[in-house]
Amino acid sequence: LSNIVAVHLVTLPGTDRVLMMERPSGYHPDNSRQIAGTFDLATRQWVHIESPDGLFCSGHTVTADGHVFVVGGHRENAGWAAGLHSMRLLNEGTSNLDKIGIMAYPRWYPTATLLPNKKIMIMGGTQDVGAGTAVNPFYEIWDPEYQTSKTEIKPVDPGLLQKVRQNYYPFNYVLPTGDLFTFCARYGKIMEPNAGVYLTDLPRRPGFANAQFPFTGTSIILALLPETNYLVEVVVFGGANKGATDYLERAAGSKSHRLV
Repeated sequence: LSNIVAVHLVTLPGTDRVLMMERPSGYHPDNSRQIAGTFDLATRQWVHIESPDGLFCSGHTVTADGHVFVVGGHRENAGWAAGLHSMRLLNEGTSNLDKIGIMAYPRWYPTATLLPNKKIMIMGGTQDVGAGTAVNPFYEIWDPEYQTSKTEIKPVDPGLLQKVRQNYYPFNYVLPTGDLFTFCARYGKIMEPNAGVYLTDLPRRPGFANAQFPFTGTSIILALLPETNYLVEVVVFGGANKGATDYLERAAGSKSHRLV
C-alpha cells in the first residue's frame, strides 16, 4: 500500500524503490497529509518523505551521482508552502527532500534534464498555475559541483516559444553529439544547451494532435544501438485536438509519430 497517489514517480537508482509525489489531498489510507514517499517494490514497504513545499506539477531527474533532483511545483495550497521556485534533492540519509536553492523563475510543469557535463537543465513551465499565466522566456542550468542556489539563465528561442505558448513539460533528450532534442506541442528544435545556441528546426508534427498539456501526450527516445550507428529516433504518442477543451466528447489522439 503506497499511501499516496503517484502523480510523479521516479525510480531510485540501484534500488527496488520508487519515489512518489502528489498534490495535497488528505485522503490517504493512513489519514496522513504527506505528499511524498518511497515504496519498495520487493518488500512492499512504504516510507513517508518530508518535503519543504508543494511538489504537484514539478519536474524531476536524477543527478550524475544518483540523487533525485526535483524542481518547481505548485502555489501555496492546503498548508504546504509554494514550491514554484524550489530546487530540492532527496537526502537518503534523512529521508527528506531538502530545499537546496531557488530558481531565477517560478515554474509550473517544467522539465529537468541531466546534461553530459553533469549540470542540469531546467526548461519550460509557466510562472504561475494554469494556461494563460506568464511563460518562461529563459531556461536555467544548475551546476551541482558548487551546490549553490544560483542558476545560469539562457533564452528560449522566441520563435519556438511563440509556437508552443506555455512550453509545458517539453520533451527533452540528450543526443549522442551532446546536443539536445527539445519538442513541445507540435514543434521542436535541436540545440546546444550550454551555449544557448539553436541549431536546426525539427519537423512539425503532422495532423492536429497537440501533445502538450492539457492535451497531454507523451514521448520516448528509442534505444541507441551501435549497429545503426546510434541513430536517434524519438516517438511522440497521443495528445488531442486543441478544440477538445470546448468539445469534451472529442476522442484523444490515437496516432504516434516518429522523428528520425
